[in-house]
Amino acid sequence: MKRNTNNIRTFFCREGTYYSLVIAGVLFIALLKQVNPMMLFASLLVCPLFIGLWLGRQTLKQLTVKRIAPSRIHAGDTFVTQLEVSNTGRKISSWGVVAEDTIKAIASGSEREQTEYKPAVYLDYIGASENQRKSYVGRLPVRGRYCFKKVTLSTRFPCGFFRSVTELEAESEMIVLPKLGTLTDGWITRQHEANETILHRRRRSSRMTGEFFGVREWRRGDTKRGIHWRSSARHNQMMVRQYEQYQNRDAAILLDLFHVGELLPRDEENMELAISFAATLTGDVIRRGGYNVTFGTFQDKYEIYRGASNAIFLERILERLAVVKRTQTDCLAELMTETLSNTDPNADLILITSLPIDLNGHGRLANLKNDPRLRTVMQRLRVVVTSDAEFDKIFVV
Repeated sequence: MKRNTNNIRTFFCREGTYYSLVIAGVLFIALLKQVNPMMLFASLLVCPLFIGLWLGRQTLKQLTVKRIAPSRIHAGDTFVTQLEVSNTGRKISSWGVVAEDTIKAIASGSEREQTEYKPAVYLDYIGASENQRKSYVGRLPVRGRYCFKKVTLSTRFPCGFFRSVTELEAESEMIVLPKLGTLTDGWITRQHEANETILHRRRRSSRMTGEFFGVREWRRGDTKRGIHWRSSARHNQMMVRQYEQYQNRDAAILLDLFHVGELLPRDEENMELAISFAATLTGDVIRRGGYNVTFGTFQDKYEIYRGASNAIFLERILERLAVVKRTQTDCLAELMTETLSNTDPNADLILITSLPIDLNGHGRLANLKNDPRLRTVMQRLRVVVTSDAEFDKIFVV
């Protein structure tokens, strides 16, 4: 980083003001009384002012700074940022330097105005041609996209009469991802029950699907369409075709943050729970692997992300969840239509919302009742409502 030699400002400190008043008083009396020793004494008192002014500015002219900060964290987690200040001068050391950082939200996940944070570190001594690294620990409670602004270096060395300040360019960004929680045994139990139901349905509906690999004896419950007549005649008993059956492992997770009117603190808390649950569940599904994942949400329009189970796809979803906000535009019906129409019929379907939703074809989902296929698929839809009194039994932040 280049040092800034043209933007150093100097201010009188309170001590410097008092000291200057003392010098002015001594000089005034010396001139009034025509006392030469007092004039000499006043001249000597002025010297520390000039020395302090020059040395303070010279100290900052030869300093550079480098920031080492994480690019991604989760809301509420502590993070460590290091400020490395280097002294490029060959002769003059630096004393008593304060390095103040600035962190500002540029795309917050909350509608409330976010505070600008200004953490600072103190560097007591930096030798010539040396560097010193200091760290500060922070915590950002609100998800979003944050920007590290300029680093402000200041010093009151050597006498404390002046405060010299300079700002060095050091902009970088950090994404604060949603807070992650824990899926409890209650959710795992519900998941297993749902998987057993889906697996049973797959077995019933996929007798004639898959890749043909042989024949076997006819069993009670087999469909007559699967009878292999040539093999039956050859073996003198009923034989049916046997197919390789593949277990589908698709999952579709939908997030609904629709809310009209004033957003109360309790409503905002439920929405944050919905976002945290969506982030935790998506991460759990992707880390288990073997899934084709569809994630959908909506702001001004619906947004759908599709991909295989990998870390890059998870980062993409988490980055979107970092800045998503509540919306007053209801796109849930369009989101569900697009998702259900392009998702495997046997996929796991989970809708996460902060408010109860009527799935009987009324209200917000009234347009879906005209499509028989969507009505059938919606019967497998599991709805997770974060405002429900039982929600804490399946998820803990």
